Amino acid sequence: MKLSVEKKDIIEMLANVQGIAGKRSSLAITENILIKTGKEGISVSATDIETGFEGIYPATIENEGTIAINARQFYEIVKKIDSNIIYLREEKKQWIQISDTEDGSRLKYQIMGGETESFPQLPVIADVSYIDVNSADFKNMILWATVITSSGTEKRAHVIGANLEYIKDGKIKKIRMVSTDGKRLTKTEYSYKKGEPDTPETSTILPKKALNELFKFLKDEGTIQIGTRDNYFIVKNNNEIIYINLLSGEYPNLETLFSDEKGRTEIKINRKKLKDMLERMSILTTDNYKGVIFTFEKNILTINAQNPDRGESYEWMDIQYDKKQIKSMFNPDYFIDAVNLIEDDEVCLKLKEDQAPCIVCGGKHPENINIIMPMKI
Repeated sequence: MKLSVEKKDIIEMLANVQGIAGKRSSLAITENILIKTGKEGISVSATDIETGFEGIYPATIENEGTIAINARQFYEIVKKIDSNIIYLREEKKQWIQISDTEDGSRLKYQIMGGETESFPQLPVIADVSYIDVNSADFKNMILWATVITSSGTEKRAHVIGANLEYIKDGKIKKIRMVSTDGKRLTKTEYSYKKGEPDTPETSTILPKKALNELFKFLKDEGTIQIGTRDNYFIVKNNNEIIYINLLSGEYPNLETLFSDEKGRTEIKINRKKLKDMLERMSILTTDNYKGVIFTFEKNILTINAQNPDRGESYEWMDIQYDKKQIKSMFNPDYFIDAVNLIEDDEVCLKLKEDQAPCIVCGGKHPENINIIMPMKI
């Protein structure tokens, strides 16, 4: 193999695949990316077995071939080379030269490649029914879903994964993503542009770790295609495709939580003021004392944190509220996460009673909600 490629065409991709190639795997070869020459340039593949990636990039090919090269080393080298053109060639079996000139007379690296035959095959999937989705919208869905994390020992699919489903709201077709750990929940909904999905009979549960990697490849503009086939969730843009293995299991029916609007009172609060207040009150929380008491009474919100190991804090702010007193304990970090997800200047809190969950949303997309469960006082 002998080729040259423009640095600007691959540097972002190399940065993005580090999370896939850098994951621990039973196969050492997955620390590499696979580079193949083709008619359109080069194809670059990466996989951690659970998530697969392939992209096509322009390149000038002198000699065809296939190499496997350590993803981290290759990225670090390309990042540090000043030249706009990167020259790559295989000199002898599995030894790869990387340089900034064709002859390598000024700067060159020679590193050992991997066995291309050992690189896992990416799935070949045909007849996928894709739908077109706004890339920024789907990126925001992932942001909301992955704010809820789980411990490294967690095995339940509905906790380590997020549920994706296709829904119809009258004549409007939407995708919905739900994420929960039993203590809080996020739900996002966006309409999609065109296409008819192969709606799975059971829940489509996407691993959050894979969604975190997918997030890196999504742009803030343009359209992507998504589809499900042969136990894979597939995402395509102009020149890249990502395969994600679905998680098996049943996702709990949370529809009653989504529709729990009856009898709730809405309170609108300045987003920045609420966030600052929550951050001040969370200073005294610890793993043993995570909760703070929220008291909503006539035109006043009071937050009180009591921690016998650290001390006590108290703060109040003016709000517009004229209903009965509601006193609940919540984890303030969950509220901070919820507020950070909302882009509006104001945050809407929807309250019901002392031991009822609190719904947190914004005005721009009120259908996108956080639900935070109360703690026992």
